[in-house]
Amino acid sequence: MVQNPFVDVATVAGWRDTEATLTVIDARAERMFLRGHIPGAVFLDARNLNSSADVARLLVTPDALGAILQDLGVSSGPVVVYGARGGSDGAHVWWTLDAMGVKDVWLLDGGIESWIAAGLPVSEDPQSLTPAISPLQMSPDSGAGIEIAEIRDRLGDDNLLMIDTRALEEFTGEDLLTDRGGHIPGAVLLPWDSLLTGDPQVLRPLEELQADLAGAMDVAEVATYCQSGVRAAHTYAVLKMLGHPRPRLYLGSWEEWGNDANVPIDQ
Repeated sequence: MVQNPFVDVATVAGWRDTEATLTVIDARAERMFLRGHIPGAVFLDARNLNSSADVARLLVTPDALGAILQDLGVSSGPVVVYGARGGSDGAHVWWTLDAMGVKDVWLLDGGIESWIAAGLPVSEDPQSLTPAISPLQMSPDSGAGIEIAEIRDRLGDDNLLMIDTRALEEFTGEDLLTDRGGHIPGAVLLPWDSLLTGDPQVLRPLEELQADLAGAMDVAEVATYCQSGVRAAHTYAVLKMLGHPRPRLYLGSWEEWGNDANVPIDQ
């Protein structure tokens, strides 16, 4: 059975009282962390986790991630990651840990806004780090990601569905953030936040998500992308929650594809 990567605030609040090895990771910008975070959380900026080379993001190596997590004091699970605005930035960090084989890692549904809406406490204290004695053991999943060359070679492959999780204006090229605007040929549009509801933004009811993604569930492989691999990670997590056997994330996303004149686009 595929693990549902999402966890609600009530469960995390309970873990804070019962799980001695719990680590809560705040994946927002540092200035937001300092304005108020879940008490005891440690800061890990989602934007700096996977570095960029030219226009393509590079997945962190197991050794580098192990060192980062060791410095944050992560020795075992559970590990809960959260962000803001529905949690897309948190999803990027969650996906990275999951892809690297970190066990017992979770994504907080609704992010920090959901925590605050539940009347739970926040802290402005600076983080206090106690490095772990040894790094976590990891078993990277090479299939969790997909790269530009494979997508280019598989355009038109009925066994690979590309889901564009950006806004409509980005999909059509009206909102131009790279050298070229548009989308990967054959990709379908499913804005990542269309899977959220309410204030704070949490996942829509399960039956609605199942209906929206019913077509994707029938395709052998589904790869999500956005501008830089952040929003798309949330949709990847939803696919995993629904039990898709092979969700994948295009980490380079449109930041890479839109700036590469050697690959085709649609508008």
